[in-house]
Amino acid sequence: MPRLTPSFLRRAEKINPLLPLLLRACRDLRSAQNELRWLTEYARGCNSGAHPRWKPLLLDLCKHRSQGVPLQYLLGSEYFGELEIRCGPGVLIPRQETASSVSYLASRLRQGDFGDLNLNRLRVIDVCTGTGCIPLLLHRLLSRCCHDSSSLRLLGVDVSPIALHYATLNRQLLLDSLLDESRTMAPLRLDGIISSLLSMSFIQADVLPSSVQSQRSTIPQLLPALRHLGEPSWDVLISNPPYISSRAFATTTSRSVRKFEPRVALVPSTTNTCFRSKPELREYLHHVNQGVAKLEEGDLFYPRLLDLADEMSVKVCLFEVADLSQASRVSLLIRSREKWKSVEMWRDEPTLPPDGDGQEPKGSFRVLGRGCGRSVVCWR
Repeated sequence: MPRLTPSFLRRAEKINPLLPLLLRACRDLRSAQNELRWLTEYARGCNSGAHPRWKPLLLDLCKHRSQGVPLQYLLGSEYFGELEIRCGPGVLIPRQETASSVSYLASRLRQGDFGDLNLNRLRVIDVCTGTGCIPLLLHRLLSRCCHDSSSLRLLGVDVSPIALHYATLNRQLLLDSLLDESRTMAPLRLDGIISSLLSMSFIQADVLPSSVQSQRSTIPQLLPALRHLGEPSWDVLISNPPYISSRAFATTTSRSVRKFEPRVALVPSTTNTCFRSKPELREYLHHVNQGVAKLEEGDLFYPRLLDLADEMSVKVCLFEVADLSQASRVSLLIRSREKWKSVEMWRDEPTLPPDGDGQEPKGSFRVLGRGCGRSVVCWR
C-alpha cells in the first residue's frame, strides 16, 4: 500500500478539501476523485426533508469512507452485471467477477451445453444467496430468451435474516422496474417475465449437517425446508459459499473487508458452523477427503453442496471459489464422486481466450478464460 506523503495530501487538499479523507481508503488520487464524485451525486440526491443540506451529509460520508467503510455500503448499492443491487452492513457486497460467471452460465444454458434442460421450466436454487444478486441476474438473462418464462423458477437460500431482507427488497425493486418497462415490451412476454419473478422466493435454511448442536440449531435444514415447500428437486444448483480460510482472511483480504463485511459469509470457521472446534472440523474434512482432494478449512461447504446436489437430483452445479488451487481441490472432489460427466474451471473472465493452453496441470481439468480462478462448474 503506497504511503501518503504530506506534500501529496496538501496537493490533493488544494483540489478539494475532502480528498485527503478519501485518500485514506483509496490511496490514489484518481480513485479518490471518482469516489468523491459518486458520493457528491448521492448526497445531492438525498437533499430532502431528511437531509435538507447535502454538504454536511457529504462530509459525514467522506469521514466514514476514511475509516474504511465500503463505498457500496455508503451508497447503498452496487452494480451486478446490468442490475443495481441494494446492499448494506451485514450482507456481502456483490462482485463483478461473480456476475461474469453467472452471465457465462446463462449463455451456456441457452446454448444447451449442459444437456437436455428446458429453459422455460428451469428450476434454479442459489445457496448462500446474500443480496439475491445471483438469482436476480440469472432471471434477467434467461427470462428474456425463453419462449414462455412464466414457469422459470428460482429460489434463494441463506441463514442470515439481513441477507434475506436485502434479497426480498432487490426482488421487489426489480419488479417495480419491470412495470416501468411495460410500455416498451409485448404484454404476453412481460406477463411471463413478471410471473416468474413473482414466483422467485427466498427462504432461511442451513446447508450444513445438523449432527452437532450449534447456535443455528433453530434454523431449519435445507432438505426438510424444501420438502415442506413441496419442491425437493432442482435442475441447477449455484452457490457462492464461505470459502476463505481463517489464515487467508487475516492475510489476503483488505482491511475494509475484514472490518466491515460479514465474516460469516466469507469464512467457514468453527464460530459460524456446526463444528465446535477445529479438530472436529479437520476430522470431518478427513472423512470426506478419502485421500483424493486433500480439502482444507476453506473447502468445508463443497462436500455438503455435492451431497445436496445428489439429494435434489441437480443436473448442473456452479460453485464460486477463491483461486485455481481451491478450484483444483473442488474439481478433484467432484471427480472422486464419479457421478458427474464433466468438470470445468472458470477464471474471472470466462469468455476471454485463455492465457495458456487452457489446462490445469493437476488433474488436467479444462480451464476457461483469463484472470484468477473463480468458479467450478460440473454437469451430469
